[in-house]
Amino acid sequence: MTPQEKAHLAQVAAYGAKPTNALFPVIGDMFAARWERCDALLVTTNAHKRTDHSIVMGRGAAKQLALAVDGIDQDFGRQVEHLKPYGIVWSKYDSIGDWDVPYIGAFQVKRSYKDKASIDLIERSCVMLDKWCRQHPRAKVRLNYPGIGNGGLSEDEVRPVLEECLNMKQVSIWKFPSLEVHYQEGVSD
Repeated sequence: MTPQEKAHLAQVAAYGAKPTNALFPVIGDMFAARWERCDALLVTTNAHKRTDHSIVMGRGAAKQLALAVDGIDQDFGRQVEHLKPYGIVWSKYDSIGDWDVPYIGAFQVKRSYKDKASIDLIERSCVMLDKWCRQHPRAKVRLNYPGIGNGGLSEDEVRPVLEECLNMKQVSIWKFPSLEVHYQEGVSD
């Protein structure tokens, strides 16, 4: 087990002992952490459609997913209206390369890729995800931290919405480590 896997498992164990619904984001690459069960994986997205009807998935976890699953941007694009709120849409795809993930979804945080993330859209998407989780109570869900990074929001702005709307024991929120963390921990590419 790698040092990152051990740290993650310690973080999960520490969270499991908490009686609250506090958010403890997982620091790591949610696509690479295949040692832990994942029934649903969502990436933050927008509703900006290109002329080929695909949605723009050009940054962060959305880009990572689009590079790993050919055509997923078009699959999501067929399900959303240009620049309109949709919350969550689920893909027809059920794997990322050789990794089986039964549910892969788009979690809307903005209307256009050019916009700052919207707390209202994040809340709408969280409510939809909570409903899905109640219908799938044993599912383990991964979601990259909504609205931060290219979304332009701070964790302090987003955290209350996540803690209010989602069951943090069922949904794990992931943050990709910054370069500073890589260098501090001695991790190199």
